[in-house]
Amino acid sequence: MTNSAGNLRLQSSITRTQLQLEIEKAGNTTPFGLLNLARRFVGASRIVYDHLKARETSGAEELGYVIDLPAYYLVGHSFELAFKAYLLGSGVGLVDLKNPKKFGHDLTACLKVAEDLGIADHIPPFGDEFGLAIDIFNQYYEKKEFEYSVPSSKQFPFLAYLIHDAELIIERLEPFCYGRRHNP
Repeated sequence: MTNSAGNLRLQSSITRTQLQLEIEKAGNTTPFGLLNLARRFVGASRIVYDHLKARETSGAEELGYVIDLPAYYLVGHSFELAFKAYLLGSGVGLVDLKNPKKFGHDLTACLKVAEDLGIADHIPPFGDEFGLAIDIFNQYYEKKEFEYSVPSSKQFPFLAYLIHDAELIIERLEPFCYGRRHNP
């Protein structure tokens, strides 16, 4: 059923928040489900990046240095979902993963706890450069500056490298998350 603006609305008296809680209670959020969603976000980021790269011909873009906030947001969200898929599969509760005081959208915090829980057993060692890139990227991602552009001078890691790393992490976490495709 739709309202006069054409928006869908719920046909019962249950609120969206109550509905979301009921869905979570039903166990529909799984590590494998989060990882599949991460795959879709990084795929969308790759499409945007490839489109921009095809349109631009300057030397900077050829080196992978494309600044496009939507593409950065998409790859950032894929990291967040992939890290949280691992954390959920490692026993961290969904309520904690959604708690802004514990994790929120903080990629650095997600990665740190994932490392403490053994994510290195499942993904290739990226070295200090990866952690530094995530820290730099997280300065903007956590504050939602890719969604709500804040005018300032920014330093971004190369988008092509972020996309590649996200794709690799998702690929390597698939066996772990597949084994936990039911609610933990």
